[in-house]
Amino acid sequence: MIYDPEHILPKFNKYLELINTCRVISFEPAHNCLICKKAYQFFDLPSSHDLSWEYFDASQKYDFGTTQDDWFAFQCDIIIKNPNLDLFHKFEFNIERNYLVRAWDDDSPSGPEGRCWLNTNFLSSIDSFHDGSVILEDGHVEALIFTSHCLSQHKLRKLGVTTYHKSTEMLYRILKCYLELINELDENNFDRSKLINHIDKSLRLLDIRDLSYPIQLKDIRIHDKSKKSFYSSVNKCLNMILSFNNGKERNENDFSVNIIGYSHLDSCWLWPFSISKSKIVNTMTTTLNLLDFPNSILSHSSHDKKTEIKWKFLQTAPQHLKWIEENDKELYQKILNKNDRIFIDGAMWIESDTTLSSGETLVRQLMMVNENHNVLFLPDCFGFSASLPQLMKLAGIEGFITSKISWSEYTKFPYSTFKWRGIDGTDVLAHFITCPNDSKPGTTKYVGTNTSHEIMKTYENYKQKSILPHSSLCLMGRGDGGGGVDEEMIWNLYALSRLPPMNSVPKILFPDLKTLFNGIKEKRDEINIWDDELYLEKHSGTLTSQEEVKRVCKMFESLLQSIEWLIVVNKVMNQKYHNLKIQKVIDCYEIDLTKYWYNNLLFHFHDSVTGTSTNQANLELISIAHQNFKKLNEIKIKLLKNFSNYIKIDRSDINQERQLLINTLNHDRIINENLAIPCGGWKILSSHETQYKMNEFTVEFYERIASDDSFKINKFKYEENQLESSNNVFFDPSSKIVTTESLIITFNEKSGHISSIFNKNNNREYLAMYNSNLSNENHPEEGNQFLLYEDRSVAYPAWDIQLYHKEMQLKSPTLELFEFNEKAKNLRTVHKINEKSEIEQIITFQNNKITFISTVKWLEHDKLLKVIFPTSIRSRTANYGIQFGHIERSTHQNTLRDVAKYEVFGRWANLSDSNSGITICSDVKGGYDIHNGKMMLSLLKAPMQTDKWCDYGIRHFTYQINIHSHKFKPSLATRISDELNYPYLIYNTKSENTENSMNLLPREGSFVQIDNENVILETLKPSKNNSFVARFYEASGGSQKATITFPFIDKTIYDAFIVDFHENPVDIIENNAKLKVEKELDSLVLNITFNAFEIITIYFRDHYEDIK
Repeated sequence: MIYDPEHILPKFNKYLELINTCRVISFEPAHNCLICKKAYQFFDLPSSHDLSWEYFDASQKYDFGTTQDDWFAFQCDIIIKNPNLDLFHKFEFNIERNYLVRAWDDDSPSGPEGRCWLNTNFLSSIDSFHDGSVILEDGHVEALIFTSHCLSQHKLRKLGVTTYHKSTEMLYRILKCYLELINELDENNFDRSKLINHIDKSLRLLDIRDLSYPIQLKDIRIHDKSKKSFYSSVNKCLNMILSFNNGKERNENDFSVNIIGYSHLDSCWLWPFSISKSKIVNTMTTTLNLLDFPNSILSHSSHDKKTEIKWKFLQTAPQHLKWIEENDKELYQKILNKNDRIFIDGAMWIESDTTLSSGETLVRQLMMVNENHNVLFLPDCFGFSASLPQLMKLAGIEGFITSKISWSEYTKFPYSTFKWRGIDGTDVLAHFITCPNDSKPGTTKYVGTNTSHEIMKTYENYKQKSILPHSSLCLMGRGDGGGGVDEEMIWNLYALSRLPPMNSVPKILFPDLKTLFNGIKEKRDEINIWDDELYLEKHSGTLTSQEEVKRVCKMFESLLQSIEWLIVVNKVMNQKYHNLKIQKVIDCYEIDLTKYWYNNLLFHFHDSVTGTSTNQANLELISIAHQNFKKLNEIKIKLLKNFSNYIKIDRSDINQERQLLINTLNHDRIINENLAIPCGGWKILSSHETQYKMNEFTVEFYERIASDDSFKINKFKYEENQLESSNNVFFDPSSKIVTTESLIITFNEKSGHISSIFNKNNNREYLAMYNSNLSNENHPEEGNQFLLYEDRSVAYPAWDIQLYHKEMQLKSPTLELFEFNEKAKNLRTVHKINEKSEIEQIITFQNNKITFISTVKWLEHDKLLKVIFPTSIRSRTANYGIQFGHIERSTHQNTLRDVAKYEVFGRWANLSDSNSGITICSDVKGGYDIHNGKMMLSLLKAPMQTDKWCDYGIRHFTYQINIHSHKFKPSLATRISDELNYPYLIYNTKSENTENSMNLLPREGSFVQIDNENVILETLKPSKNNSFVARFYEASGGSQKATITFPFIDKTIYDAFIVDFHENPVDIIENNAKLKVEKELDSLVLNITFNAFEIITIYFRDHYEDIK
């Protein structure tokens, strides 16, 4: 036999091209075609809606015309003309895409996309990766298509039924897959040679005499138009190729790659939530269809035992399922019924950000899913908080999966599977997806297409293969915009699953996440530990981009925290004083609160709160938030009114205005030297006392209308607590020195910056007066100096701040106005950035705290604004607040891992030496750069991608510095930050001594008191019936004991015990070791023992709960 090894692979490719020409037998256009050009978003059959229809001819291309944000509906009849066993049929809805603009960012199309029904049953989706479905019957088709968000002019290229030759299609798919595999294998691999020889023998059986490619034959040159000789030879060739297996099964001990179907559907990114509702319905329609991909196509003979490929599909984000249930109950039920193939896991309500979210928001992400979830699955998230391991443990989650850490730009993570240890010492198993991302070499991706290259590289990339040869993970599907699995992926699985044992070719497994981690658990003791946060060395711009989105997310968290606190206090009082009528109203508020929590969790999706979505998506989020705020504020006012009726009314108060102030934080809240609100409590101010008001401010959001040249300015109004100076503040106009009880603050008259902060308590200067690293303006850096940079990221403007921005410093803003308000005891400054942009600040002073209330006219692009405080503090590390604790990071750049942390997140940041330091915190800013004694905070970015109007217009934010003359106290830093982010509540009421006035509570009191400053009450929330939950944590990083008193709780009404996040009691031994309830006192008093950073959740059970 003649053998040409030099050209054998090109010969195979030539065969593949020729076989491709014979896959399709015929195409039959649809009949009786109707179109509606003015449809809209819905989720059921188009024929069930009152739409206007017109006929069109499917044998010709149909031009959609110029469209933008349009929906089209279709109806037609399809016919299968050749019901032959050697053939199969596919309904095709093929759109020729034509975008009239750059289809990206604010012009991202999100279409054409839609779905189809056949004989009233949903069939498949239509998107970039799916243009129809294999069908087993003909009949009536209906479709609904979203053309795209951007300006487009698409054409419907094909609508009808394509008939395929089954054996030829199988031959083509298998040959294509095996040729890809051959290209991946080493040339010296003996099994590769065997496969090549086998394919060569097989293809020689194929009769290609009447085939031609790429030049088509004229009719006169075709010998056999039916290609009978070719089709007759296909089965011989196919049988030979399939015999390569020769009955050899893969051994269960063979090294393996785990394949799981998945659609990474961003709930919000290049499209708003409203479009995602259609995307998830479309994706799951396709998934159900492909799970039942006809066995008749995948079977070559009745003796074929390799027909079914039992791959499984992972559905994360219960929020998506909730959308499906609301919009298509039939689809939802079919998903639940397919629980042998579709498994619901992921452990969070949405694939959330874990950096910017509050601790309680992360807890609720875990709480809102049912307890059947096994693995926290966050493949695409921009870094992972060191608090997560403990949160996972308390939610009953043992495993964690991501792929994003591979995107780090400076260092390579040493493990693929490891034990991740959090700040409290909790270990969880962590596992990285290792599917190669060829568009970004060296990184991995969260969805793949099941090519031989991806599957082999997945195993090759896996770093723990010597310990865990069966644990490498590759997810198959189309992602970001949804889509999920497609037919080619299934064909690849079919082809690769039929292979015999081969050197370097992994076996394919189809587990769910629980099964995958069961194998990892067996080797737990052999796996290395990573004791730190999982820091992503990329995307640090997400800490700053889209101030308005971050504001509403923080306000949502704060408002929900306040309302839950009020509900609990009202419930306890109603129960104690038997006010059952009011209790029914309170119960309704509690039920309503769940839907608002759903939205808060949704807004903390990893492309929402991070500020990386489009203008349309951001505006939708902000608008929904404001609608929710209106309703929540109404609930809050009613709860405040009800609570105020319990408080005693003095005779002098009757028919007088009085003011109720409530502090939901668990420390005394000092408003000024004349007023403090008790910890976790309230205070009534009579009409003759100073009444407090909220400060109002307005910000702008530029809305892109139709193009970059058309926009609308939306104004959003907010209220915040007034941050006033104390009365003991003095200003010397000649020296520009402000003096407080503790500080002497010297301002530079020419620059408006702070040149000195001197602490009288320890006779120390806190600013570095002279710095050898001069700015490009050739003068020393000063405190509260604004630094302006070019912000030119390599690829992801909204996501990234590159380290090289420091090479691109621009002229700093210059002082325009400097004036001290003697009455208000505050300082007003205005700094000009340029002729268009400026920064106005009201600076207030309280003892050792300086607050900078900032309003910025920000009309920039590709710029970064920071503020700097060059300190005199020498420390190799700084501390940063995270959820339920803090983390320490380097201030030097000794290693690449240190260098990579040039811009990091903190709820607050502290730089201290052994006896004193400075804390900085902000309401909506979280990006810190603390190195070599300099403390910097990023204030504003102006990226042109993804939202070209990001942060353009009037901005408003506040930051504070706190100078302390004692050792660093994490709990104090947390208090300062919490006071800025969780406002005290104000309720103005008229004191009427009526039947609604119960006169039971003192004018000033605490609902909860904690005797240890290092123990913080994070959450007070209602539970079922009249029970409630209190969540505490240890903030300092050491073991603590705390006595927690609830003065107004009757111990005869409530039991107290420790629970997990799902409010299940913990082991009785653990409960008794941690918690002691003092029985002999009138009030409910708890003695709790905490380990470092430990979260303890106490359930207060109403004695009558079980009876009810």
